[in-house]
Amino acid sequence: MVKFIMSRTNPNSGEFTPTSLVTYLECPRKYYFTKILGLERRREYDTGISGVAKAFGQAIHAGVAEYYKCGKSKDKAIEAFTKTWEIESAGDGDVKRNITTGLTIIQEYCKAYSMDSTDYLPQYIEVDGRVEMPNGTVLVGKIDRVGKVGSQISPHDTKTTGSALTDYYFLKYKTSFQMFAYVYIIQQILGHCDSVVVDGILVPYTKGKDCFIRRSFFIPEIAMMEWVNTYCIITWQIHKNLGLEEQPRVDSFYQNQNSCGNYGGCQFIEICSNGFNHPAMQEFER
Repeated sequence: MVKFIMSRTNPNSGEFTPTSLVTYLECPRKYYFTKILGLERRREYDTGISGVAKAFGQAIHAGVAEYYKCGKSKDKAIEAFTKTWEIESAGDGDVKRNITTGLTIIQEYCKAYSMDSTDYLPQYIEVDGRVEMPNGTVLVGKIDRVGKVGSQISPHDTKTTGSALTDYYFLKYKTSFQMFAYVYIIQQILGHCDSVVVDGILVPYTKGKDCFIRRSFFIPEIAMMEWVNTYCIITWQIHKNLGLEEQPRVDSFYQNQNSCGNYGGCQFIEICSNGFNHPAMQEFER
């Protein structure tokens, strides 16, 4: 049985991350559980599909980041992947995601991009970007790295997936709230940025297939204006819900039942179905 721990957060701080707001857009109830109650799986019980995928993605992400931090050092990338996998691993992984496939992916990734001519700005590899938004809130986003080709500046975001890296896969990032957030942060910090690069990595690595593909998306000014408008609306709605009473009720954040089956099933389905008296909720650590 999956069990959870609770660590209450401070949602009134006025700071928001792109991923937290994507969670709100996906399902406000899930946002309430994760960002207001601070509810998360106990590590020793987090052995499901989502737990393994998260651990594996973080380990690959760490390896790629270290590769560029250390001047394209394959050894450092392998070391970073291994260390992160040991920390984050949910058991032995699964058929697709395990230490063997991870090391293969890291080695092949380093080989594929050993001749990459992009100039990555060293001060903008794995950094937190913080910008004040028009409504007075603060947007805080983790930037994987920022690349420069000529006068073109673009944030690069690493994505691991089990889906083929086709046009259909990349299409969702063309209007991704998260990607727009990264572009906006770089625009405010560096004064210029009109595209984002999605660094796709197919899991597991299969020789002869396109396992490493990058796609660049240009962001028109009108689209960015619409993104800022959306940001202001949803952060206003969150603050409104939080201001209803001293401790916001769960029903202030509606459940989007259309998202319950995403990524193999939401981890909070049993709680939404049975309430806080569900056995998984009997051992809170407050």
